[in-house]
Amino acid sequence: MNFQSPVTPVTGLFAFLSDFSRSLPLAVDSFAQVLSGTQSSLVGTALCSPSRGYRNVTAQSVSVLIVEDRIVMQKILCRLLAQLGFKRIDTALNGQLALNLVSSKHYDLILSDWNMDEMNGLELLKAVRQNKKSADTPFVLITAEAKSANIQAAELAGANGYLIKPFKLIQLQKTIEQILGPIDLPDESYAPTA
Repeated sequence: MNFQSPVTPVTGLFAFLSDFSRSLPLAVDSFAQVLSGTQSSLVGTALCSPSRGYRNVTAQSVSVLIVEDRIVMQKILCRLLAQLGFKRIDTALNGQLALNLVSSKHYDLILSDWNMDEMNGLELLKAVRQNKKSADTPFVLITAEAKSANIQAAELAGANGYLIKPFKLIQLQKTIEQILGPIDLPDESYAPTA
């Protein structure tokens, strides 16, 4: 794939990452500040530390599973990940298909939409966490809904991150880096815009 610009038409608000080591009230309070305009952004606010010892990962070596029932959003996510240098990307149209892939292949990161037929993202997250083989796989839920009840449910189910649509490339990068650690980008001159 050849992209002419690292700037993507996807715009919006970056939510935040949550971790069991931090309290939900802190996360919800920070998120509420963003929504109310009292905090400009949560980019750079680390609510979890890198998972499983990942440090300075090369994007090309990371295997990613995108679970999204809308083909357009699948393509957008694939494009954004490709701009960050990710090459090992699989996709699934719902949680059930994704679960089949997870049972037969190792993934370093799962990015899943919340609202899908067959098996939604939260149900997929719970199934992934119950499987010994995939229990530690970093998992980011992506949704257009910014409800505190959803954030709490995601945290309790073991999500490593929660990203709200629409979002920018830099926000996706920050989310991944907060989970996996710094990413070696494909071109040193590349610098995504906020």
